[in-house]
Amino acid sequence: MKNLKIYYKLLVLLFLSIIQTSCKKSPLDNVQVSINTEVLSTPTTIFFENAINQSSVQPTDFTVKISGKDANKVLSAIGSQTFEVQNGFLILNLAKGTLPTSENPIQFIITGNEENFEPIYKEITITNNEDQSIIVKMIESGKLPDGIAQTTTTTTLNNGKFTSAYTFETPKVNGSNQETSFKIDAGTTMTDIDGKVIDGNNLEIKARYFDPSTDAIEVIPGGLTPQNVKDINNNPIEGGVQFYSSGLIQIEMKAGEKIVKGFSKPISAEMELKTNQENPLTGEPIVAGDEIPLWSRDDISGVWKNEGYAKVFSENNKLIAKFEMQHLSSWNLDHFERSTSISKKFTLNFKTNTWKNPSGNFEILMLTPSNMVLARNNLGAIYNGQKLNLNRVPNIPKIKFKIINKSNNKEQETDLIDPKTISMLDIDISKLDIEKSIDISIKYNVKCQQNPKFKPNANAFLIIYDKTDNKKYVFRTGKGSDATQGTLNLSLKEGNRYLIQTTGLDGKVISYESVLDRKTLNSVNPVLKGLTVDKLIYNETTNKIEVELTYTTSKC
Repeated sequence: MKNLKIYYKLLVLLFLSIIQTSCKKSPLDNVQVSINTEVLSTPTTIFFENAINQSSVQPTDFTVKISGKDANKVLSAIGSQTFEVQNGFLILNLAKGTLPTSENPIQFIITGNEENFEPIYKEITITNNEDQSIIVKMIESGKLPDGIAQTTTTTTLNNGKFTSAYTFETPKVNGSNQETSFKIDAGTTMTDIDGKVIDGNNLEIKARYFDPSTDAIEVIPGGLTPQNVKDINNNPIEGGVQFYSSGLIQIEMKAGEKIVKGFSKPISAEMELKTNQENPLTGEPIVAGDEIPLWSRDDISGVWKNEGYAKVFSENNKLIAKFEMQHLSSWNLDHFERSTSISKKFTLNFKTNTWKNPSGNFEILMLTPSNMVLARNNLGAIYNGQKLNLNRVPNIPKIKFKIINKSNNKEQETDLIDPKTISMLDIDISKLDIEKSIDISIKYNVKCQQNPKFKPNANAFLIIYDKTDNKKYVFRTGKGSDATQGTLNLSLKEGNRYLIQTTGLDGKVISYESVLDRKTLNSVNPVLKGLTVDKLIYNETTNKIEVELTYTTSKC
């Protein structure tokens, strides 16, 4: 096993050795030149993960496509429009001069196929020009995450027609808390996408129910901020909407190779609701007699359409939403807001007296009083004084936040607040303290080999995978056009095995893997591939590993 000095030199080498730099000639020999190589803006890391938490099977390398309204403004790490996911993550940038805001967001769609997972279709909205990371959950083939209840069945048709009434349902299984059922009347004829009667006699049916109070919310088809949306009159809703889902069903039917898309009579559907569920727009409980907007999704084009309302009934001490489906697609019960009306900004301030360097692996959920998920933010590591700026807080009267430390499964909730009256919330997360870890301080300085007066750019993302505890942490090194030096502070758990990966503007991924062990610190060759280690010590007083490095690059 290589000693820790080599480990840390390589750690920093990883994100410095791939720095993409360029220099401009200057006739002024005595002038320091700050080289701005950023022809791109708003760096965003997209992480693709298994929707089953902590699964050992994760997405790796595959190609994705970017489409949608602002697709022409989205570029890869090297400024192209070819998008390759490497080791489960993708670096995206916006073309220089593109400044997304809440009022004028940048919207695009990511689609792709990874051989071990179901195809993805994820709609992305960017509302500011800050560095950010977005996690895209994927469904592993043959393995559904908690909250998706699936049923498959077969039945017989007579020349494409049901000769008797037929009922099927999705039960309370796989962590789903509600049931759905569907009734097809006798005499109903199945048709294909062209309206032609299905000529098969054996009908295969697969139905999925997505419980919005579970992890299934992460993989609801298209997501909860759809961009291609039409109102009840089939007119586009500019900017899309924000959905607050009460439940979604997805039904597929086929006879042989013929896919069913329509039927001569509507299918009657019933969806059980949580008994304490509220209307997020009013804060009032949903009761019998209420109506919930009903939406269908064309699962090929991704377009959502308002189909009217589902009416709520009380039966056997349960709330049941009833509606009719005119065609096959995904059907969603959603209160909603127009995205153009969501401009409220909100800040969460995290405080802790337990640790100060980025540590742990945190997830922040925005919830209604009945725990309906409104938004989910994956922060990765967190530290005292860190802020989370939310740019699209809903215009609803009551929300709360749940903070989960995924490193040790500890969690806490805030009290209910009214986001219409406050715009900032302090949260003390000391009770979510992390396991004993060791602090690491890496001070880096980047120099140009040809002319030290030039200042190359040192922007890079650093992704650390804890392979022992199956966790992931994301850090950012260098910001702006003069990111030639700085300090990266972080904390890692001693004794665990870490895989460190990084990518820069050249698009290459470099990785290194080792076990963290301070006891192996000893003398080492101070130069490694252009990286000079000026200082490397373990400070017993502060319990911190202190590293100072200089990286000299010829790419300037």
